[in-house]
Amino acid sequence: MGMASGQAGEPLRFQAADGMMLGGHLWSAVQPVPDRSVVVVSPATSVRSRYYGRFAAHLAGAGFDVVTFDYRGIGDPAPPGCAASARTGGTGAS
Repeated sequence: MGMASGQAGEPLRFQAADGMMLGGHLWSAVQPVPDRSVVVVSPATSVRSRYYGRFAAHLAGAGFDVVTFDYRGIGDPAPPGCAASARTGGTGAS
């Protein structure tokens, strides 16, 4: 499903190696181009993946599938007691 610029991608949920569920979004290419790579947007520390939505939608409009993700404890789903910050990196450590 294609996304117009500025629209939210489809929510993703995936499991980390330690079992914690992580979240992100998928923007599917508006008109897929054969053999075109998938773009993975790695967010800045303590920045939610949705911040990159307009950029991801633009890339989807250019024929790329785009995945954004939230670091552990940032965005959805944030586990109970996980106090993410630039210092802790979402580990919940103080």
